[in-house]
Amino acid sequence: MSHDKKKTVRNAVCIIVSFILSIILTMLSYISGTTLGMFNTRIIVNSLDNETYYKEIINYTVETSENFSILLGLPNEVFDEVFQIGETRTEVLNFVNSTIEGKDYTPNTDKAKARLVNNINKCVVDGGYEINEEQQKSVDNFAKDVCQVYSDSMKIPFFIYFVSVRNVVNDVVKIAIPILVIFSIVAI
Repeated sequence: MSHDKKKTVRNAVCIIVSFILSIILTMLSYISGTTLGMFNTRIIVNSLDNETYYKEIINYTVETSENFSILLGLPNEVFDEVFQIGETRTEVLNFVNSTIEGKDYTPNTDKAKARLVNNINKCVVDGGYEINEEQQKSVDNFAKDVCQVYSDSMKIPFFIYFVSVRNVVNDVVKIAIPILVIFSIVAI
């Protein structure tokens, strides 16, 4: 009887250890998969590197700005060739990479602003008018506001939170994986 009791206890211990080991290995697999999949920043950066995405940023900026330009009596043509896909791509990727590194980044919109001011000045001069100093300040303020919309649309709000969560998960993973490996070794 004593031998059967020992065998029953040993079987129960083996079952419990196997169960604990399976839970530990499942958690280890889940953490590894999450880290390598969902929190892989390269996957997100590659998905952002799409010309359609940059065109949407430009379209949004132009549509929003056209509403402002109506109030000033400016034709929509002042926005032609102001925002370029190459510059937008560069600034978005700079923002993403800076955010990954934990740095703040404000997209540089100086070239777009200069092109917009030139287009507005050309439009006014072509209309047979001259721009005085006060009107030039208004043009500069308008271009500044439009470029602020452009800059804000290039920033990806969820990405800042994504990087924060990813950093926390990476810190937890650095601790959890060694602990889970040790537990699985002990359980064996």
